[in-house]
Amino acid sequence: MPNFDPSLMNHGGHPVPTPMEEDNGYDSMDSSGLSSPDHVITVYACATMWHETRTEMLGFVGSIEKLDENNSNRNIDFDDDGKYFNLEVHIFFDDAFTNTANGPSFNIFVKNLVSVVEQTFGSSVAPPRNLETPYGGRLEYSLPGHTAMLVHLKDRNRIRHGKRWSQV
Repeated sequence: MPNFDPSLMNHGGHPVPTPMEEDNGYDSMDSSGLSSPDHVITVYACATMWHETRTEMLGFVGSIEKLDENNSNRNIDFDDDGKYFNLEVHIFFDDAFTNTANGPSFNIFVKNLVSVVEQTFGSSVAPPRNLETPYGGRLEYSLPGHTAMLVHLKDRNRIRHGKRWSQV
């Protein structure tokens, strides 16, 4: 009879997992310098949109407003709490254009998002910078807390309809 390791008999050849250690609330990794101005972490908040309602957009942009405000306060108080990060928001908008006699134009959902951003931030946010891109267009906002919010607008005439953003 072959000599088998009994610990492998009932585990399909995979090692037996060891019990998890208790978390004492301290990071075991050395994080010295990770929150210093020399090593700033960037947090990317990303979302996709297509036919969201105005209410859904208000909820999302309201959350971005809170993140922007919180991040701005952290950056001001860097010396006090030692936590600092850059925040960058990317919204990927599918099927963002309609064809008109004058060429492509933003669809109603993109117009709603622009309106929601104006409603949420008021005059503290300048109108977005509008750029043409190989995939359609991009709106670039600079939020009050210095967060960059980029709205990527996919044009189905430039990118095959139904093609996911991960394939662009």
